Formats: sequence, C-alpha cells, structure tokens
Amino acid sequence: AEVRANAERIVQQIRQGASFAAYARQFSEASTAAVGGDLGWVRAEQLPDELAAMVREMPVGAISNAVAVPG
Repeated sequence: AEVRANAERIVQQIRQGASFAAYARQFSEASTAAVGGDLGWVRAEQLPDELAAMVREMPVGAISNAVAVPG
C-alpha cells in the first residue's frame, strides 16, 4: 500500500510538470534508472502484457497511472 501511494504521488507530480527522468533516477530499481528511465524505442509487443494493452490505447504524450508488472 505504501509503494502504491508513493507511485501515485509521483505520477501526480509528473502530471504537474516534475521531471520523470529525475524520479526514475531516484526511485527506479530498473536497469534504465541511470538514464532517467529511458527505454528507447520499443514496440508494444516487447512490453509486458499489462503495459502493452495500455500504450495501444493511450494518446501520444499521455501519462498513465502506475501499473503493477511482474518483476
């Protein structure tokens, strides 16, 4: 519950203009944290199913709510 609440706070702050890259460097545990969470170009098929379904329906530039994925 604490992790989810923190993720929701971060999303809200990003929607208000905070730097996604700064938050990724500070909080991410992914291998892309050091580069500000930049995945580069990926196709939806390369993403976990939970994310692929969302990005197919999101408009360009949109910010989704936090999404739980395995790992």
